[in-house]
Amino acid sequence: MNNQTMVQRDLKVLWHPCSQMKDHDPQGGEGESVPLIPIKSGQGVWLEDFEGKRYLDAISSWWVNIFGHANPVINQAVKQQLDTLEHVILGGFTHEAAVALAEKLVEITPPGLDKCFYADNGSSAVEVALKMSFHYWRNLGKTQKTQFITLENSYHGETLGALAVGNVALYKETYAPLLMDVITVPGPDCYHRESGETWQDYSIRRFADMERALAKHADSACAVIVEPLVQCAGSMRMYHPVYLTLLREACDRYGVHLIADEIAVGFGRTGTLFACEQAAISPDFICLSKGLTGGYLVIDGHLTLGQLVAAELIVSSALISLVKFGKHLEGYYDLMAGADKIGHLLDLPLEREQGVAPVMAGPVSLAVRGLSFGFGAKQPVFSNLTMLVQPGERVAVSGGHGSGKSTLAAFVCGLRQPGKGHIEINGVDLGNLRLEALRNRIAVVGRAELFRDSLFENVRLGRSELGRDEVEQALDAVGLLDDIASLEDGLDTDLSPSGAPLSAAQGRLLLLARAIAGRPALLIPDAILDEMDEETRRRIAPTLFAGDAPWTLLVLTGSPNVAALCGRVVELQGVDGHA
Repeated sequence: MNNQTMVQRDLKVLWHPCSQMKDHDPQGGEGESVPLIPIKSGQGVWLEDFEGKRYLDAISSWWVNIFGHANPVINQAVKQQLDTLEHVILGGFTHEAAVALAEKLVEITPPGLDKCFYADNGSSAVEVALKMSFHYWRNLGKTQKTQFITLENSYHGETLGALAVGNVALYKETYAPLLMDVITVPGPDCYHRESGETWQDYSIRRFADMERALAKHADSACAVIVEPLVQCAGSMRMYHPVYLTLLREACDRYGVHLIADEIAVGFGRTGTLFACEQAAISPDFICLSKGLTGGYLVIDGHLTLGQLVAAELIVSSALISLVKFGKHLEGYYDLMAGADKIGHLLDLPLEREQGVAPVMAGPVSLAVRGLSFGFGAKQPVFSNLTMLVQPGERVAVSGGHGSGKSTLAAFVCGLRQPGKGHIEINGVDLGNLRLEALRNRIAVVGRAELFRDSLFENVRLGRSELGRDEVEQALDAVGLLDDIASLEDGLDTDLSPSGAPLSAAQGRLLLLARAIAGRPALLIPDAILDEMDEETRRRIAPTLFAGDAPWTLLVLTGSPNVAALCGRVVELQGVDGHA
């Protein structure tokens, strides 16, 4: 077999995607032809044709092959599965491989995505998301919700529903008579920003168009669908994570689902395992494909919130345990960022259970000495960071995006190990402390980690020593008790994983109430105060910053106004930080 013979056989029987077939046929049309490249084998990043010529697969075979061709570990796993079971229908049946994959996907995706639906490709994932969103509102009696909101220049696939919510004319125009009408909003593509305008400021300015669309169409819209951070098929156009943060809050406010199409950007392609993590949000649906299979199987994973599955079974105690660990999920997800191999992430070793129980009866001291850390070969997040915090002190750790604030919190909680340096709590090296006992006395308050149960259980978080009085006191301290009392079921009101029926602003206050209810020895608000308006910050300041509060306060912030509330400010510059 040679290259020419393979091409001739191909042209007799195959049509290729995203191609004009006449361009591949030397006798098929006018002008210069674009010959097919016949591939015999692949190894790692290299492809080889039938005549021994090698090609660097720089496009990862359409963005799917993230572990290399003919990866021996994956090859062995596929062979083993073929010897066990090649396929069985999932309607009325189940099997180990399907369950194990779903469990792992639920584990590594953003909080609140707790059910997995399998389809066969990326377009089908989008179709399923659109249908599930519509069906959810239909089951609630909101049959007027039949539309979808999308961004200009977006691409979501080539089946009819996915094509309809896309906006690249090259793919869509020919089939326009077949497609449903959608609401298209001007996009946040930062290529168009003004001279001197930052991409964050431009993304915030462009969100005004989305805000207007949601305000106008909230009653008829099922969902907003976006490609987080990068519109890949639309010429790799990019926007700032703040757009996703604003979009999540607005979707909650207007009662519209958020669908994150991470088919192209998921599994590490933007620097975090999932692009949504850079905005610290959880969508209502996340569509996954491409990198999910490493190019081995034609399959797609589509994850949904448990509330969208008709016959769901929720085990509350298991969820409480998960969310208790979720106090530190931001550090866990940050740990994923910059990892070289997703396979390594899926097999992280268990952390140590040994060590002495920390003595943390009241506010603690914190000492950071010569701390250095970086992701792989990248520039260090910080180098030789030294910082001393006295018991009961109120200190702001200030810095911009990427300065290492959340990474520092992960170190303090023992979620990461520094390359150099060490951390002491009350004069005891963190490496000598039992981590579970340490985390019981530290509260990190950042991204929303709510779960399906009552308001009361969301604050109590499985801590049996907290009764209704303690929960009500914590809610009152953050100014939320009256709002909850106005709800028909009060503290017994059930919350969804997105926080509904609470607003996003109320959800943030609930997280603070959860933290202070346990009277932690070290309280670390991670950017959550930045997201509050001045009036809300003024109202809760007497509680957080009180001189007799039982905690040391370490406020992680990028806002000068928030930093000004603290007695001292430590600036993180990214490297060579010293305080």
